[in-house]
Amino acid sequence: MHHTSDSRDIPFELLAGLVLLVCFALSWDVLVQLARASGLNRTLALAYPLSIDLLAAAAYRAALRLQGAPGHIRAVPLAVTITFVGLSVLGNALHAWAPLGGQLVVPRAVAAAVTAVPPLSGAVIVHLYALVRRYGAPTEGTAVAAEKRIEREAPAAVPASAAGAEQLTTPTPASQPPAPRPRSAPRPAGGPRETPEQAAERLLAPALAAAAAITSAGETVNRRTLGAALRDQGHALSTTAAQILAVRVRTHSQPREAIAA
Repeated sequence: MHHTSDSRDIPFELLAGLVLLVCFALSWDVLVQLARASGLNRTLALAYPLSIDLLAAAAYRAALRLQGAPGHIRAVPLAVTITFVGLSVLGNALHAWAPLGGQLVVPRAVAAAVTAVPPLSGAVIVHLYALVRRYGAPTEGTAVAAEKRIEREAPAAVPASAAGAEQLTTPTPASQPPAPRPRSAPRPAGGPRETPEQAAERLLAPALAAAAAITSAGETVNRRTLGAALRDQGHALSTTAAQILAVRVRTHSQPREAIAA
């Protein structure tokens, strides 16, 4: 299990930022010379390092967002990060071919490869964006926004009468959800990682029971309350899975609201 600390180390962050700034400045200077030597416009060549170094940073950020995705999806941003860091290192190494005090001259094959990087970077970042949109774990800001949207669009299921409350908290045998499954054993090392959608499907039955208890206590069924109730029962689930379960539980409760009304 990975643990992250909420405390910030300001001196380390300042030092790390200074190192990144110095490294980027040095790499930027060399890559600009390489771009100009390859025939790019002298002014536009100033932006050339961004198509390599910034893409490597964006790909690493995507790798962090895709930690809960399937293995072949997680491999994409890692491969992009390694590839473009390697391109940056190679581009800086080519500067050694410049004559002492002279201008860098590169062969045509190298110039062709250098000028092909920007369109390739554009295609790669679009693909990474699509992967993050589809498989990425929500950030704190997007999770809060989604929670507010759910609360606006699907109000909590509150019975209109005591009979409705009894129907919600004590479902009939015909409509009673199946008993919660026992907690599954940890997956073997190297096995497929459970996606948030699969976790939500597995925990739907205990989530419905937990939602009934939350509603009976006069609280709102949302990502935080539902996730906390399930974790108290010993179920392990991510924030994304709790968000999916909150939506499904609210959708499941709508027909009962209509009956109670």
